[in-house]
Amino acid sequence: MNPGAAAGTGGFNTVVVNQVSYSGTEDGYFSLQVKKGHVYGALIGLAVLLALAIVLLKVVSKKKREDQALKSLYRKLMGAADANEAYGIFCEMVKHCYGLSLKASSQSTVRSGLPDADLAAKVTDIMRFMESGATGDKDGCDKLRDKIKGVYKTLALCKVKISY
Repeated sequence: MNPGAAAGTGGFNTVVVNQVSYSGTEDGYFSLQVKKGHVYGALIGLAVLLALAIVLLKVVSKKKREDQALKSLYRKLMGAADANEAYGIFCEMVKHCYGLSLKASSQSTVRSGLPDADLAAKVTDIMRFMESGATGDKDGCDKLRDKIKGVYKTLALCKVKISY
């Protein structure tokens, strides 16, 4: 007892605990301490990697769905020497996607044979351009290619593929 303490009152002792628990390896477990910041950083990094993997899968699946034959015809079209050759390749592209021969069909047949009215309008515009005879020079061939570029984007999305 403290000599200055009154009888019946006890002195206060401060207890300091340096270690809360003992982690032994005898129970078969191993413990690992990691800072919360590192765990959150790893989770964010994992989420970013998962998002990139999903985007990559979508790009790859879109690439697989592309029509390689149509793409090849388009490359040939861009390398065509004159407007008649370019128009012939364009006719092959439409026939590949929709089974419709532009050279053997009238404009009304083309309008009724294509599923999209906007696409039909663009194709008949190209047909009228070729019939007008404005394709004799280099500038006419470039105009034709520009018109076909607008149609190609729609053709690349065509759902109905005709196989022979």
